[in-house]
Amino acid sequence: MRDAEVLSSAFEAARILVVGDLMLDRYLGGEVHRISPEAPVPVVRLTSQSERPGGAANVAANLVGLGVEVAVAGFLGSDTDGGRLLDLLQGLPVDTAAVVRLDGRRTTTKTRIVSAHQQMLRLDSEETTPVSDGGIACLLERIHERLSEEPCAIILSDYAKGALSDAVCRAVIAEARDLRIPVLVDPKGRDYTKYTNATVVTPNKLELAAACDALPDHVDDLLEAGERLRQHLNLGFLLFTRGEEGISILEPRGAFHIPARAQRVFDVSGAGDTVIATLAAGLVAGLDHMEAAHLANVAAGVVVGKVGTVPIERDELFQALSRERANLGESGLAPDVVSAGRGASAGTTG
Repeated sequence: MRDAEVLSSAFEAARILVVGDLMLDRYLGGEVHRISPEAPVPVVRLTSQSERPGGAANVAANLVGLGVEVAVAGFLGSDTDGGRLLDLLQGLPVDTAAVVRLDGRRTTTKTRIVSAHQQMLRLDSEETTPVSDGGIACLLERIHERLSEEPCAIILSDYAKGALSDAVCRAVIAEARDLRIPVLVDPKGRDYTKYTNATVVTPNKLELAAACDALPDHVDDLLEAGERLRQHLNLGFLLFTRGEEGISILEPRGAFHIPARAQRVFDVSGAGDTVIATLAAGLVAGLDHMEAAHLANVAAGVVVGKVGTVPIERDELFQALSRERANLGESGLAPDVVSAGRGASAGTTG
């Protein structure tokens, strides 16, 4: 693994394009001291409110936190929430020239009510109907303009809200392949065909099991089914997250596992966004995919210790890496990686 100074400089020299479903995450915090006399529900006395980028916008926020230059492409409504999210992105700062605002379409907004570090309720305001052909054409035109600047990598952040249709995914991956730009995909749904020829897809264990029609807790079967999927989609490698068990990687050489480090988990919201952002940043910084996956694993361990959707920061990532090395007496990645073999369990973390 490169040292922090070299990685930091490499992050700052990189530019990554994030394409996907842009969301606004709103948090209403309060205190609970009694149950409502109107219904058996807690009464929350509101004490705070905050708004943060969510979905693909949170991927962008994570990249900015690492020091990477970022452009985003996707859809927002012409409503107040869309304007608020655009302001948040531009304030990071993120290049929003490829964001298309659609009249009459609602911006995806998730409102979470939180008390004592616990999420009590989530209210979703969204529209998942297909975007018009004109909207798709406008988005593809703006993505093409961004690709002409030859970013170091592209991230497709799919939350199934309409931005990453089959047509958009196939067009972006094809153009990126011609330009030799790696494409990383955080997938959604059961059919991954639209991600064919991407560099890597990064589902969680349950998502991969659904896509492969496999049982999530039968690791041997999941590894074999995942490898068949990797070959079918012509991916460079496939990475799937396994929560407290860490990260597993499927590639032509075999299956490998990176155990998670013991940590206190407050909230897993946005952890997948952190994983794909840090993986992409590591790859464009010159790390191989095993080192980049290790970096992403450490970053995920940091953000799950926070409440809400909070992006990783470069300094806290490097501090976590430094603590890990000090605790383990290690200076490299190799001791952390367990070869799972083909059909052998990658579930043992020791």
